Amino acid sequence: MAEEEMTEETETTFDYTTDQTESSQNAESAENSQSSESDSKKRAKETAEEIGKTILEYIDKGVEAGKKGLKTASVALSDLGDKSVKSIELQQLKMKKNKALAQLGKYVWESLKEGGENASVTSGDEKIKYYMEGLAKLQENIEVHEKYFEEAKAKNKAPKD
Repeated sequence: MAEEEMTEETETTFDYTTDQTESSQNAESAENSQSSESDSKKRAKETAEEIGKTILEYIDKGVEAGKKGLKTASVALSDLGDKSVKSIELQQLKMKKNKALAQLGKYVWESLKEGGENASVTSGDEKIKYYMEGLAKLQENIEVHEKYFEEAKAKNKAPKD
C-alpha cells in the first residue's frame, strides 16, 4: 500500500495596491481570509459604535442628573438664605420688643415713683398708648415670622414626591 501524501498548492501573489507579496494556499482561501477580515472589521466597528453610543447615553444621563442636582442645590441654598434672613429679622424683632417692654416698665416705674402714694398709671396715658401700639405691631411681626418657620418645618416633614 502506497500512502499518498496530499500536498497543498501554495501560490505567491503580488498585491499592487499595498506593494506586498502574499503567499496563499489557494485563491479561495485568500478571498475567505479577506472576507473574514472584512467581517471582523465591520463587527469591530459596529461594536465600537455601540460602545460609543452607550457612553454618550451615560454622559447625557450624567449631565441631566447634574442639572437636577444643581437645581435642587440652588433651591436649597435659596431656601437657606431666606430662612437665615427671616431668622435674623425674628431675633431683631424680639430684641426690639424686649427694649420696648423695658422702656414701658421704666416709664411706669418712674411715673409711680414721682407720684408717690397717690400715683396711678392708666392705659389712657399717651406714652403708655404709644408703647402698647408699638408692642402690638412688634408682636404681629414676630408671629408672622414664627408662622413662616412653622410652615417651613411642616413642609420639610411632608413626604416628598
